[in-house]
Amino acid sequence: MDIEPIPQTTVAPKAILHRILHDTEELVRRDPAKAIATAFGAGLLLNLVPPRVIVGAITAVAVPFMRPALLGLGLFKAFELCCKDDTSNCDSDESSD
Repeated sequence: MDIEPIPQTTVAPKAILHRILHDTEELVRRDPAKAIATAFGAGLLLNLVPPRVIVGAITAVAVPFMRPALLGLGLFKAFELCCKDDTSNCDSDESSD
């Protein structure tokens, strides 16, 4: 069984957001009663669930990703500073000759 690779496409997040908004608007125009019922249900659920539970769930999902993200940002910044020092050293070496 051969698995074909999924083609990598880069789509701007802004384009994705516009597509989601367009699809949502289209759904609301086609079936307004279903859209109102969904909005009412989501609002009721958010009203019944204590904010502490919502914040706890978001935190439980976000915290495990913080360490790798901060490590990646730190490595990126260190690489940036390293390259910046190399280019300034090369410029000063050429000007002194």
